[in-house]
Amino acid sequence: MDSTNLKKIMGKQDCYHSDINRSLCEAQYIVKEMVISGAQLSDVIKAITHFISKELLNTVCALFILDRKGQSVKLGAISSAERQLHFGMCFPILKDGLFETSILQNQPVINSDGIQTSDFLPFGIITEDYLSISVFPLFSSKGNALGFITFLHKDRNTDATDIFTVQRWVYLTGLVLEHDDREQQLLENEMKFKAVFQHANDAIYLHELPKSHENIQFFQVNDVACRRLGYSREELLELGPVDIIDPTRISQLGEVYKQLNEQGQLYFESALKGKDGKIHPVEISLSIIPFDDKKWVITISRDISHRKQVEAEIRHMAFHDFLTDLPNRRMFQEELKHTLNSLTEDQEAAVLFIDLDRFKNVNDTFGHLYGDTILQKVAQRLRQLVDEQGLIARMGGDEFTILLPRATKESAVEKAERILHEIQSPILIEQQEFYLSASVGIALAPRHGKDVEEMMKHADQAMYQAKERGGNTYEFFHASNLAERYILENELRKALSQQEFTLVYQPRMSLKTGSIVGMEALIRWYHPKRGWIPPDQFIPLTEETGLIIPIGNWVLKEACKQLKEWQSQGVQDIRVSVNLSTVQLQSKHLLSELEAILTETQLDPYSLELEITESALMENITMAAQTLQKIKEKGIRISIDDFGTGYSSLKYLQHLPVDALKIDRSFTQEIKRGMKAAIPKSIVQLAHTLQMEVVAEGVETLDQFEFLVEHRCDEIQGYYLEKPLKPSDMATFLKPWLQEKQI
Repeated sequence: MDSTNLKKIMGKQDCYHSDINRSLCEAQYIVKEMVISGAQLSDVIKAITHFISKELLNTVCALFILDRKGQSVKLGAISSAERQLHFGMCFPILKDGLFETSILQNQPVINSDGIQTSDFLPFGIITEDYLSISVFPLFSSKGNALGFITFLHKDRNTDATDIFTVQRWVYLTGLVLEHDDREQQLLENEMKFKAVFQHANDAIYLHELPKSHENIQFFQVNDVACRRLGYSREELLELGPVDIIDPTRISQLGEVYKQLNEQGQLYFESALKGKDGKIHPVEISLSIIPFDDKKWVITISRDISHRKQVEAEIRHMAFHDFLTDLPNRRMFQEELKHTLNSLTEDQEAAVLFIDLDRFKNVNDTFGHLYGDTILQKVAQRLRQLVDEQGLIARMGGDEFTILLPRATKESAVEKAERILHEIQSPILIEQQEFYLSASVGIALAPRHGKDVEEMMKHADQAMYQAKERGGNTYEFFHASNLAERYILENELRKALSQQEFTLVYQPRMSLKTGSIVGMEALIRWYHPKRGWIPPDQFIPLTEETGLIIPIGNWVLKEACKQLKEWQSQGVQDIRVSVNLSTVQLQSKHLLSELEAILTETQLDPYSLELEITESALMENITMAAQTLQKIKEKGIRISIDDFGTGYSSLKYLQHLPVDALKIDRSFTQEIKRGMKAAIPKSIVQLAHTLQMEVVAEGVETLDQFEFLVEHRCDEIQGYYLEKPLKPSDMATFLKPWLQEKQI
């Protein structure tokens, strides 16, 4: 089975119809992120075998890597080892063995004889312990064998479900190995740069440093440069940098040489034009070599066409749905954000939220293979209905969304009616006709929402309104609850002046010392008539109305004042953490307000910690980084709250002045429930690599506590330790710890 066929097979899988498939998609997303962030190959393939073994119970997954000659193989990773195995040692591929057969036949090989297989003996793997063995070959995009994924089943034979699951990993694993192979080759090439000029593997050009916009000729070039661009040496020596640079980049040359003259060396990506006009993506290394009272420029050009191709494929997989190849939720939300930001006063945009009616019955009756095929055909039909200016995406399961960047109410209705009509047309699969209908919710910007979250929420609500009418119809969002919202907003404005807000404190404990090291201040609202109002009902409203600024300042001041009071009673080495919203982070008065509160309460800045959500950081990462740096300079501790739920880039994370990452409670709750427990473990490892501490939120069980201790989490917070406490109860809670400190 070649990589093209595997890609087609993998394109037919649905990641949202079972817990296993949802876990698989999340696992593959983690693997892609590891590759993109530059993780070591050994770590990536260990993650792959770990994730696969979680899905195939009582099965050991092993990944073997071929040498470049394809003559020997080494054990790279295995999900479980019951005895001493030989990792990293290369052994020849046995003639007519499972490895050789799978390569020659270009397809998986399955051995269910239950006898010892000689292929695995050199590595210390005793296959007599397993009922069946499956070997899947891995190939590069050029058809070169890269390695094998092997499955050893203890208590059952390989079935169609196993193969169905495995095939979805084969293509991604092949990309990972090919990507690593490319990177290794590039590294080897870098070492060869020290060799003689003509023996280099990369194109090298030598010329004087140009003055102003002077187009100076090359003084010397190597054979590789001639061969890559298709020139003879004589022809290339008649040319200069201006003649071979991508024409769209010629205007940048003056600034490039100016920076080179100032810095002495430059590294960047660019593109060169060959004799035939073809553009070649390259990595450029420029260095100045002073000689004979002149400044010479040595340019080393490395072709990165293959790397760009692999990166593009991985990037495509990160922003597209695996089953339908439509844009995924992440890409849709980014496009929607861009559209909303570009709307003028007289323009509207529309979001259509589409959900297939009673689609679960299809899966339950005919199985997920039929369901997957139907979803692909529905996606094809919807794609044809959206012109080049629109965007269609798959949210997951049987949910799709359409973005119409320039729309009216009438055009949105027309589009919704065409969608309903198209979906009603029967779908034929293996002589079986399927009749479907859909419910469509429509939200128009800016009348129904001004940001991504609001538009998605309102379109989704409208879709459910359509379902309540029996489905097979469309509905616009109706703000029937606006009156209730207006009343709540007015009462919220009174709450601060009428002292209806209170703070509760949830303690945080160090897993290293067992001591209480901090607490999180949480706001509560007790309405005189409504009683306790949940934070998730009024906090979003405070952010939308701007009330979060005065209320947030009150929380900061109250928390600092309370901790200072406890410190006067003997509580030491405990900090209080306060949540900082996106609106507060973007406020130009934040720094002055922080300084005023600390001055008024006389609290040491080192006793205060500010928690910023991951999504708040990514709103404007440059501005956020500058603000956080100024906060950090005041001595205030900074942590990222709900880490793992956003899309923060490791490129930015490692440069932010952050002290701790807080694992979102949704990930903590998944501990001991399967593969998702790998996310908290990965966050702990990432944080420690970046010299940050880790705090796990929402710890409620002994299993979660023991898991976090085992994996070296620094602090915990949650009901397993203690629920949020009012100040008097918190003081009582701290007494035993205070007495212990005094002793």
